[in-house]
Amino acid sequence: STLGMTPNLLNHHCVVRSHCEANRQNKAEEYLAKIEEEGVTIPVDLYDRVMRSYGSVGHLDKCLRIYEKMKAKGASPDQNSMLILVTAFCKFGKMNEAIQIFEKMKQDGLVPSVKVCNVLLSHLSSQDRIQQMEFLFSTMVEKNVKRNLETYTILIDKYTAQGETDKIELLKEHMKGDDLLPDVSEYGKKIEVLGQIGEISKAELKMKLMKNLGLKPDVFAYNGIIHGSKWKNDGISEGERLLVEMEENGISPNGDTCLSFIELYGSSQKWDQVRRIYDYMKAQQIDISLPIYGRLMELLMQSSDTADLEVAATILSAVENQGSQIDANIYNKLASSFALQGDSDRPLVMINHMADKGVTIHQNTFVQLVDNLVNAGHPAKALHVLKNLSDTRSYKVKLDSQMFVSLVRYYSGADQPQETDSIIHLMQSENVKPTSFIISSLVFSFLRANMAAQAQRIAIWGKS
Repeated sequence: STLGMTPNLLNHHCVVRSHCEANRQNKAEEYLAKIEEEGVTIPVDLYDRVMRSYGSVGHLDKCLRIYEKMKAKGASPDQNSMLILVTAFCKFGKMNEAIQIFEKMKQDGLVPSVKVCNVLLSHLSSQDRIQQMEFLFSTMVEKNVKRNLETYTILIDKYTAQGETDKIELLKEHMKGDDLLPDVSEYGKKIEVLGQIGEISKAELKMKLMKNLGLKPDVFAYNGIIHGSKWKNDGISEGERLLVEMEENGISPNGDTCLSFIELYGSSQKWDQVRRIYDYMKAQQIDISLPIYGRLMELLMQSSDTADLEVAATILSAVENQGSQIDANIYNKLASSFALQGDSDRPLVMINHMADKGVTIHQNTFVQLVDNLVNAGHPAKALHVLKNLSDTRSYKVKLDSQMFVSLVRYYSGADQPQETDSIIHLMQSENVKPTSFIISSLVFSFLRANMAAQAQRIAIWGKS
């Protein structure tokens, strides 16, 4: 303004929003009055923002003041204005006033939205005001306010609690007319999709509606809710409760049900439970697809328990016996996971098996194998692995400098010249080009051991 530039509506929105977010509602209202005096025509959504902010902190009289000011200034309140006012009064327990406002706004020519009606229905239900709920529903029908699933769920929940089965049947006819009466298979698949994308509240709403209508949810519906349970704090207990409910209703879990539990337990690192699901699937003769096998192996390989890794290896064999193609990454990761436990024999068995199957053995698998063995306190085993690699050409993997870094770091720090000599001999016999880190580590190791001649020999090797 000082620069002679005229602020636009976006600028005004920013100012009002910043005041409202900082709970300075009075300042926001003062700003509206100021720009009104400057001749700015204030749109409805700016008034709505201030009204919503007052409502959020319970200043209901000021909400009404803004509403009246909107009308006086010629800014026609809309359905969103009605929603803001009604929600604020309901939130702070002023139900009678909320209904009065609702009726007054209707008299002002506003047609209520389904959102406003659902807010009122929900709060009327919480106070057991059934007659008013029914009157509001009839108003929605009369005013042609489009009903949605939430509308019917609120009413059916209340009628179910009251045992009013005849009224539920009447609502079913309305739902049929609104094309909202659930089809079990169609709804089951919708619930499954909602659970998979994390829309768990919507999935649960649909499930609840099905049950209240006397419809039996299918395995797809249960799978959706179980899968969505991972987004809840009590996800595991909720999932287990649903599994019991499924079995009580005679619904057999399928592979996707088990995959949901695998994800649930895996996300909480409950590896024993992941193994239990695998055993359950075998006992129940549930078809285990390749993606399920893959996910089982992927999760079990994160475990620090050798028993879990053995199960992963058993699964790998089962998939091989099916004749299925297995990603080389699975083999390589399993070998590395065994190495992380300080086991040199099992990874080498895996690597030999990979060589026999013609599976590509990654150079990095040997790097990880050596690193893991050294970190687990087994440097001698790590050196043995590299010597074995040197002697066994069927692996089709060449020794490289990265495979020696952990060993050099360990032995040069431990000042063990004899083992250091073994590393140097192996690298030179295999024409492995040393890195500057390896050369400097070896030189300083020999110097600390007062072996200057050997240090000089290493320096010359590095220079060459």
